[in-house]
Amino acid sequence: LFDSETGDSAAKLSHGADSVWGRDVDPYWGSNATSGKDSWHGTREPTNDYELPSTDSAALAQPVAVPKSGRTYLWFNGWYYLDAPMVTASPWPQTYDGGTVEIDDLSDAQGPQDAAGLPWINGPQHKIVDASFPWTDPRDPTPTANPALGRKAFGGNSYGWSASSVELTGFAGTSVRPQFTISTDNAWWFVGWFLDDI
Repeated sequence: LFDSETGDSAAKLSHGADSVWGRDVDPYWGSNATSGKDSWHGTREPTNDYELPSTDSAALAQPVAVPKSGRTYLWFNGWYYLDAPMVTASPWPQTYDGGTVEIDDLSDAQGPQDAAGLPWINGPQHKIVDASFPWTDPRDPTPTANPALGRKAFGGNSYGWSASSVELTGFAGTSVRPQFTISTDNAWWFVGWFLDDI
């Protein structure tokens, strides 16, 4: 879709002013890319501090027209290290923090919808589970759990870069805005999620 190395980053992926998403060399982890030296990253310094659960998205700044014929895919390289159980007895992998992909079909008013149910190659496999910690004041009603609890996500440690693709053929004839989201609970932040060659 675009080159992560050149041009105005705001014209490619858009995100909130307080977002952890950015481009260029990561200030904590250095250069980490599959091509060139820059990538998109939702990363920050590791911490085990208590903090509010959050959802932080970076969406394509411009809609993409999905052709009426043929097959269409969103393809990207990903590298992630997100808070997850060391060992799980569950038959499926689990994660506490997760990276998800949503698709906003601009032909309707539903907003971004979870893409986990679409056809994937090397797609999200982890289930976001609750490992939040009680606040210091047990009467504090502020939520502690990950806002994306129960969803499928990229989670744990990817052990390097790997390519993923999701089929968008079902949106043929419409314009869409894919987005990448990191959702976290109220404790522990590891590295985050790097994206390249989108």
